[in-house]
Amino acid sequence: MAFPLTAILFLSQAYSFCGSNLSTLFFSHQYADTGLVLYIFMLIVMFLHKPQKLDMRLLHPVKVGILLFLAFFIVAAIVDLLVNDVKFSSVVRVFRQWICLSAVWMIPYLKPRDVVKTLNYVMYISVFIALVYLYEFYTDTDLTGAYRLANGTRASIPWSVSFLVFVLLFNNCYRISSFLKWLFIAIIVFEYFMTGTRSIFFACVIVAGLSLLFNGKGVSTNKIMILAFSLAAVGIVLSTDNILTERLFSTKEDISALQGNGRRVGGNMSFRLLMLEERMYYLNQHPQYAVFGIGNIQESDLKQQLFHIGLKSKNGGVTQLDTGDIAWVLLFLRYGYLGTLIYIGTIFFSMIRLFFQNRKSPLGFTTLLYVASALLLLSYTSSVIASSFFWIVPILIIRLLPSTNFRLAMPKKEFRNKPALQAKS
Repeated sequence: MAFPLTAILFLSQAYSFCGSNLSTLFFSHQYADTGLVLYIFMLIVMFLHKPQKLDMRLLHPVKVGILLFLAFFIVAAIVDLLVNDVKFSSVVRVFRQWICLSAVWMIPYLKPRDVVKTLNYVMYISVFIALVYLYEFYTDTDLTGAYRLANGTRASIPWSVSFLVFVLLFNNCYRISSFLKWLFIAIIVFEYFMTGTRSIFFACVIVAGLSLLFNGKGVSTNKIMILAFSLAAVGIVLSTDNILTERLFSTKEDISALQGNGRRVGGNMSFRLLMLEERMYYLNQHPQYAVFGIGNIQESDLKQQLFHIGLKSKNGGVTQLDTGDIAWVLLFLRYGYLGTLIYIGTIFFSMIRLFFQNRKSPLGFTTLLYVASALLLLSYTSSVIASSFFWIVPILIIRLLPSTNFRLAMPKKEFRNKPALQAKS
């Protein structure tokens, strides 16, 4: 199952497909839909087999959270069909992005070795694509066509996969040599740096600092020295003339301009804040939308222009619903304040609680940092957490957690003595 799991992850991210999620191979379609079809097929095949005997009590809060959110979605869908006159096909198309939450029920059918192989494949592919992007950057070639629209800089590898690889590498979850570990870390972080992706770069810095301070057996002199050296290196980087510092200074100027130019868009940060403000103002004027959201209507079926701030659409106008720039805009607009509260308060909270309970495990601690960072740091610059594809890898990692309440199909002592990503079934 390692190959289809890896394929699902990369198809869902449009990872190296010319910076787009669209394909005309055989027929016009989206890569994410291809990944979803593969996921459903894999799920059916797995459910035809006999599950392993596992104690699933630790997963009960996670399952309850998912069921509560899906129940809210069903209620909101009924409101859409009966009150908002939304097409049933539109509701189904919006719902498809949450199908991968069912991966929680797939855990008893997963073999630890398949999860280990998947995480290793993801690591090597992430590093390879980072190298390809760096080659494009330095040679000014166009192998993938993966340009960012903003400022014409190169697109970075999708953080929802590559950032997890970085954290896994930094916390020694892969059984590779120390040289390869730091080489792979350098490649991934340098790719972020050269493309000027500010949020993910600083997320790496923050997570690395937290890993040094809290992972392992307390705080040591070596950890403090590494942390001090890392902070000094970051300071040196930020003091030089490069694309990252340019974008940081532009953010500062952007915020200053936002406060004194009549609240007009001046850059990425003001764009995101004003877009969020515009959507929230609209919700506050419509109580039904404030509770349930604007509905499960497709972008193409919305004939009104409700908003004036947003990404450019295919027809040259403003994207009204499906913005990819900030998760909170998508969550608030689609599911209202109630739906967003249920999603964050149940699924996110139960997942964070699960990994916190397993924080003594390198994998548990790593995934805790990853999920918390995605919610607190990266949700303001990306909409990835507003999709169930985000949860596939964290759910896979649950299968490797050595919790006393979640017994795995491997001896506990053997797991402790071996690196996390070299477990055997």
